[in-house]
Amino acid sequence: MEATIRSVAKLAGVAPSTVSHYINHSAPVSPGTAQNVERAIAALNYRVNLGARGLRLRTTHSVGLVIPNSTTPFFGEIAQVIENALWDKGYQMLLCISQRDLERETVQVANLAGRQVDGILMIYHSEQSKAVQFSKGISMPIVFLDRPVPGEYSVATDNFYGGQLAARHLAELGHRCIGLLCGEADIRNVAERLDGFMTELRRWGIKVRPDYILHGYQELQFGLRISELLKKEPRPTAVFATTTSLPWELGGRFSKKGFVCRRRYRLLGSTTSNSAASSFRL
Repeated sequence: MEATIRSVAKLAGVAPSTVSHYINHSAPVSPGTAQNVERAIAALNYRVNLGARGLRLRTTHSVGLVIPNSTTPFFGEIAQVIENALWDKGYQMLLCISQRDLERETVQVANLAGRQVDGILMIYHSEQSKAVQFSKGISMPIVFLDRPVPGEYSVATDNFYGGQLAARHLAELGHRCIGLLCGEADIRNVAERLDGFMTELRRWGIKVRPDYILHGYQELQFGLRISELLKKEPRPTAVFATTTSLPWELGGRFSKKGFVCRRRYRLLGSTTSNSAASSFRL
């Protein structure tokens, strides 16, 4: 038979309310009594019914996080930071990976709401996301990360300004032939970074040839397409990526591809991450 608060209380020689206070930290319990309760819990292998407690206290101490994929280092870093922060506050993170599937993304938000999590943090896949509209109809706190939603709680960087800073940095270093690795054009932050980057280049009188701009999914495999840029003539002396997941990994990949080191190049990525820029020699 499964142990209950009553059976724990009987073995510990205390009232059920005392066991409840000890477990939920809702009232002071003397050290001696706490020790007796702890021994009874261990002896009976008692486990707290989190579902029942959540219904009673109207909180599950859990927060859902929805991200587009797990292969992009940036999303992994975000998940790790959030997990650590929630853990320190006594909360559990429930991670959902939409795999850039709009239907799956919507179902995941619905499932998290059905599990009565205390809130949802979400990085939606694209502007066509149905989950964004769906989330507006549920009575649960939702905060959008990295990709803001007008009129909703959002935490994001100034992507246009970030793009400007990247272009200014490369221009000040003397780069005039620049290649671009851009994520999906229908993602708001990608479009804003690219807009800021190109606006600043125009201010410096620097033009980028259309065939020097490559688009694709923001993941490590897309970064390998930089080899296409390096085959062009004139060869670009710098490459701007709309996400740090591309330059973050490329340095090691070049050596594996057999490139001979002759000249220094600059890779610059736009997002907040551990490795926003890197340089290498070819």
